[in-house]
Amino acid sequence: MNKFKKTQLVKPTMLQIVFGVAVFFLKKHTPPKVIPHISQYTHISSIKKDAFKNFSLGIYTDGEEKVFIKTWTGRVKDFKYYSLVNEYFVSPILRKKFAESGYKDRIFVPEVKDVVVGEYSLSVVFEYIDGAHLDNFPIERQEEVLREICEAFAKISLSLTDEEKSHFTKRTLPFYILSLPFLLGMVGAKNPRKFPLAFRYALKNILGARSLVGQPLAIAHRDLTPKNICIRKGKAYVFDCEGVVMTLPSYDLLQIKTVPEFSGFAALSPLRTLHSGFLFMFITLHTLVNVKNVPSWQEYLVPIITKSV
Repeated sequence: MNKFKKTQLVKPTMLQIVFGVAVFFLKKHTPPKVIPHISQYTHISSIKKDAFKNFSLGIYTDGEEKVFIKTWTGRVKDFKYYSLVNEYFVSPILRKKFAESGYKDRIFVPEVKDVVVGEYSLSVVFEYIDGAHLDNFPIERQEEVLREICEAFAKISLSLTDEEKSHFTKRTLPFYILSLPFLLGMVGAKNPRKFPLAFRYALKNILGARSLVGQPLAIAHRDLTPKNICIRKGKAYVFDCEGVVMTLPSYDLLQIKTVPEFSGFAALSPLRTLHSGFLFMFITLHTLVNVKNVPSWQEYLVPIITKSV
C-alpha cells in the first residue's frame, strides 16, 4: 500500500539532478496508473498528454473544490521527480512576480495548493483551471500570447530578489558547452544516420558561444507551447513549469522557432544574430532528440540544420 503524508520538500542539488538524469535514461518506463485517492483527494477524471508519460495527471476533489494533481511514481528518484520538485518551488514565485508586474491581469501561473509524498510517489496539487488550451485559437492569437509571455518572463527576471533567484536552477553557458558532447551522443544513439549532420552543425556554431559570455540569466519555461497555456476569460495561464530555470536570454523565443507551426514567428527575427546560432543550435539538437518519433517534426528540423551547415 502506498501511504501518503505531507512533507517539506528540499530543492535538489546539481549532483542529484545529474544522477536523476542518468536514472531516467536507464530505467524502464511504464505507463502511469490512475491513483484513486491521494491523501484527502478523490480522483474524478484523468488527463492524458503524450509529453507526460512519466506522470499521472488527474482532476481530483477534496469534497469542496476540484484540483489538478500531477503525480510522479517510482522506487528511485529520477529526473522527472526532481523536475516536479522544481515546479513546486518555482510556481509560487512566478505567480507572485506576475501578480506584482504589469501583467497581473493577463498572465497567471496556477496556485500550488498542496504537496503529498507517498512511499514511492510525489504529488503536487494545483488549483484547477477550466479553460481552453491556446492551440484551439487562431495562429495569430497563439503568437500574440506566446510573445507576451516571453516578454513577461524577461521583465520579471529583472525584479527577482537574490532569495528568489536561489530557488531557481541555473543553466549557464558552461552548462551548454559541457553538455554538448552528451547531446551529440544522444543524437547518435537515437538517430545514427543524422549524427554526421548534427556534428557538423555543432562544429559550425560552437564559436558563437563567445557572444553569450557575460549575458545575464533570465527565466525560461523551456517548453512554452500552446498545449502548455490555457485561456480562461481572456487570461493566460502558464502550465507545466517543471522545466523552468534561469538561463541564457531569449531561450523560449528560440525554442518556439523549432516548432513547425511557428516557423515564421516574427518575434524571433533579431535574435539569431544576437546569439550567433549557438543557443539555437543547442535547442534544435535537443528538440531533434526529443521528437525522434514525430516524423513531421523531424522533417521540419532536418532542413533547418542542413541549411545552416
